Amino acid sequence: MESVRVPLDYYRVLGLTPGVAPEQVQQAYRDRVASLPRREFSDRAIESRRALLDAALTVLANPQQRQLYEQQLASDRLGIGATVEVDDGDLPGALLMLYEVGAYEGAIALWRTLKTREGLAPSLEAVTKDGDAILAVVLSALELARDRQQQGFSHEASLVLEEASNLLAEAGLFAGVRAELQTELYRLRPDRILELLAPGGDRQQGIQLFREVLDARRGIDGTGIDGSSLSTVDFLRFVQRLRQYLTVAEQQAIFEEEARRPSPVASYLAVYALIARGFAQRQPSLIRRAKGLLVKLSARQDVYLEQAVCALLLGQTEEATRALEKSGDSQQLAYIRQHSEGDPDLLPGLCLYSEGWLAEDVFPHFQDLRGQPISLQEYFAEEQVQAYLEELPNTTTAAGAWVVAEEPPVPPAMPRAVDVRLSSYEPEPIRPLQRKTAPAAVKDGPAPRPPARRKRPVETVTPPVEINAPRRSRRPTSAQQRGRWFLVTLMALAVAGIVVAVRSLFGGAPPERPSLPTALLTPLWTELGRSAAGQGVTARANEPLQQGDATRVIQNWQEVKARALGPNHEAEALATVLLEPLLSEWRSRALDLKANQQYIAYTTQPIEVIDFAAEGSEGATVTVRIQESREFFQGGAADPNQSQPQADYRVRYRLTRSEDLWRIADMTVLDN
Repeated sequence: MESVRVPLDYYRVLGLTPGVAPEQVQQAYRDRVASLPRREFSDRAIESRRALLDAALTVLANPQQRQLYEQQLASDRLGIGATVEVDDGDLPGALLMLYEVGAYEGAIALWRTLKTREGLAPSLEAVTKDGDAILAVVLSALELARDRQQQGFSHEASLVLEEASNLLAEAGLFAGVRAELQTELYRLRPDRILELLAPGGDRQQGIQLFREVLDARRGIDGTGIDGSSLSTVDFLRFVQRLRQYLTVAEQQAIFEEEARRPSPVASYLAVYALIARGFAQRQPSLIRRAKGLLVKLSARQDVYLEQAVCALLLGQTEEATRALEKSGDSQQLAYIRQHSEGDPDLLPGLCLYSEGWLAEDVFPHFQDLRGQPISLQEYFAEEQVQAYLEELPNTTTAAGAWVVAEEPPVPPAMPRAVDVRLSSYEPEPIRPLQRKTAPAAVKDGPAPRPPARRKRPVETVTPPVEINAPRRSRRPTSAQQRGRWFLVTLMALAVAGIVVAVRSLFGGAPPERPSLPTALLTPLWTELGRSAAGQGVTARANEPLQQGDATRVIQNWQEVKARALGPNHEAEALATVLLEPLLSEWRSRALDLKANQQYIAYTTQPIEVIDFAAEGSEGATVTVRIQESREFFQGGAADPNQSQPQADYRVRYRLTRSEDLWRIADMTVLDN
């Protein structure tokens, strides 16, 4: 028989700390004996666990033995920590005890030591194949992974889970527990992908995991189940976050492939990747591919502004003008007309709009393009761009062939009608420009390209067109609004038969939103209007919800909603606290606050539980008293008319088990 020292002390075995009264030792022992482990553990493991509890009681219930034991603990000058010597036959019970007291890393480290030790005694080698020992180690890994995930280390958590899952697969044991591990792995995948794509992570692994998620969901807008519990809207938000970490080439490869499913949403994202890469790398052929995708999307969505930009970048000015005429985005069209200063084809305003759109709404969403300067002048000055545009069939002269208008006095070195193509366009105030006579309209259908382009005579236009718009008034939308309405557009593309008349992918302004109502001050709004980044409360398998855990859930909810409606609008953790339809309602309200540059500063007090009623092992109904103050801010300034310094009301919550967490399924404000 072999013995092993296990990193435990008798106080921890009973869940106590040194200095407790003798009667507390007896009570703790009775509670621990009465609390049985998971049903998968064998009677032999439970007996070994009981032997440890009996040994702890024997020492701590005897004053003399307890005093000597505490002296031994105090004399640990080397910092090795307390240990308990356990025979090999009782080792599975000791591993179970490590799991129960939360010493997850200790259980895993002991197991790895046994697995890797050379010349291990046969009795100890048998422990490494024992079902109870394996189960204790796997459950420790599961809880350790949850701890790591809550600390923000999703990739590390996933590695722990994968190791534990492989251990069960090799042993061929506990299929149900292995399913739990797989559920956790699926739930962690979105955060793990973002972590892998962040600087220092394994990018290729992150992209591969993202592709696996897309396959499981059968596309970005598919109906498959990937195990992440993300709804379609939540998954679109995840994709938006993901794009910040991907290069333009990576996004093009992923979304063009996804567009073939077919997927309208992926097609839409592929358009932006193709335009961005085509412009940045001076490859108009990519912009032409984007234009082809937009033609297909136009059947279900107003994408004529994007089509106009593509036509402009391909030198197809008449086609760009026709696309603008079809667009239903009145706000952006008004901006383009304003900055075209009367030019009938709207090209000056479209040029200015295109530069702003690329700089503010397209490039920032690619890791390798963020912050790069945008210049139509430099784009059209590239020889490879000019050569490609010259070869395009049915195209008009690039940008309508701008010429410098006559402006006395004319410098001697400057002729009166210098041919200046779009390559010389500048968004800053320059000399007034005149357009050449408009070329003939492009006929429908393919037509042979003429062997040479003929320059057309200059037609005098009075007054001359001035491109004199300052950059600061480039486009009339905020980044927050564009982000919100991008998601609306993706949802419109994701649902067949729905056409939403809003500018897409940050491309334009949504209808003006009204300010939040005064009803914000009511408890009902307060209980239906925040989102945040809190941590969930774990629901142990087959164990009913206790009042203490229920209190933690609701207290956590108060913190979550305070951060959700606060200045940073942290809505990510709503899913750890709420279930649908509350989840969507809270997200919507948080986004409205953010879009309107509003937030609420909360000061809360500890909640008071008035009533608690368990509902079997699946949930409970809890009535609590909430006391808080709310200070409403608009544009950074406090608004006393919308604030409430003292709120005191009762709320009844219905809590239920969902994916190993206790979540709020319903809430009702009882009074104010």
